[in-house]
Amino acid sequence: MKLGFFAYSLSGAGPRTRARTLIEALANRTDHKLVVVTGPDEDYNHPRVERRRIDAVPTGLVAGISTVRRAFTDVDVVHVPVNIYQVMYVRAVYHGPLVSGAGIQHTLPYRSLAKLLNIDYIIETHERVARLWERSGFKSTYIYPAVNETEFREYSQDECEKVRKRLNMSPEDDIILFVGSLTEFKGAHLVSQLARRLENENVSIIVAGDGPLREQFRNRPNILYQGFVDNEDLPSLYNAADVTLVPSESESFSIVSVESAACGTPVVTTTQDGTMVRLFRDRRAYRWTERSVDGLLDAVHDLLNNPETSYAQSRRGREAIEEMGLTIADTLDQHLAICEAAIDNH
Repeated sequence: MKLGFFAYSLSGAGPRTRARTLIEALANRTDHKLVVVTGPDEDYNHPRVERRRIDAVPTGLVAGISTVRRAFTDVDVVHVPVNIYQVMYVRAVYHGPLVSGAGIQHTLPYRSLAKLLNIDYIIETHERVARLWERSGFKSTYIYPAVNETEFREYSQDECEKVRKRLNMSPEDDIILFVGSLTEFKGAHLVSQLARRLENENVSIIVAGDGPLREQFRNRPNILYQGFVDNEDLPSLYNAADVTLVPSESESFSIVSVESAACGTPVVTTTQDGTMVRLFRDRRAYRWTERSVDGLLDAVHDLLNNPETSYAQSRRGREAIEEMGLTIADTLDQHLAICEAAIDNH
């Protein structure tokens, strides 16, 4: 089978990162042929992937139509993982089997547009939304976000020490990690307040992210502010940390939590609703606490001061990932089966 992908960007987070992980897995673990069309600034490159680029907006997109047509002329199916507008662009020249990823809102305007674009299969990351699409007459299923287990893994002690040395942190330091948008919704303000409470302790906080609250993290004595960090650089930060904080108001799934658990780093979270709670709370995959600085402080102190508690939490996180099949190796066959179903449906 020859698979086409259209993703203007494969960098950043969310569907773009998941698409990149999927493409890498297909290239490294299967014999399928792959062609990928991206934007001009994307640095993606793989020896088994045929790569095409289109230029930036606006004139570059017009000229890029011919590039897309040539790229997908002999593919069996095209996967557009990000949003409805990229689906529209592809459908302007490609009329074969088409799979779309999450990013299309389940509202009447989007449903109507999806019908016009003749999307053969919609992959969602949440069961509830996939069922909504099915009730609206679409072929749809859900695949939970997965991590690449060859990258998001638990490092050896020597590897962790090398990472900490690169970050100018001692092996004896206690390190807390926050990864995400620097907004109040994600709880960045709580991380900033927690850092103040910990200033007199031997604890440092690594902050990987960007957003409107970024100035709260610059030039702080116990904060190592990294700004936005590419997904491929996150495993080293998870492994350097003793605890990862996810103090969000709510989380639908939280790929940050899964990535951290895959690396063996305990997760402290405050979210009280969403798919994350339904899937992971009964499994005790993460440490839940109230959404306050005091709640975070108590949970962090308990994990940092009690190695047995920390180890047990780490073990439960890894077990949950294995039980739920949240590695890319587990989900690869699901993606391929959907591509075949889209071909049959078309």
